[in-house]
Amino acid sequence: MSADGLADATPAEIETEIRRTRAQLADTVDELVGTFDVKSRARDAAAKKVADVRTTLTGAADSVRATGERLAGDAHARGVDPSGLRDRLRGREPVLAGVAAAVVAVAIVVAVGRRA
Repeated sequence: MSADGLADATPAEIETEIRRTRAQLADTVDELVGTFDVKSRARDAAAKKVADVRTTLTGAADSVRATGERLAGDAHARGVDPSGLRDRLRGREPVLAGVAAAVVAVAIVVAVGRRA
């Protein structure tokens, strides 16, 4: 109903039009609030990045685990005892973890840089 049509409208029709207009206005305000709610949008973007990093790290861990199992199988097939390597690396876990973390960090920076 247009504003011109309200001149001949009954009070019930006018009240119905007012309710419909208020509902439309409320929807518009909700959309605007969502658009300008920078804090929520930033929080959502950060949560997505965290989820992406978790997925990347899980994939990397699975890949490292599979590679380790494959290499251990190759060593056994060649008659090499991988426990000697394990003994040589014992105590160097923090260094290896640091190297792995650096590789993952570089991969994340490269991936984020490509998306930008």
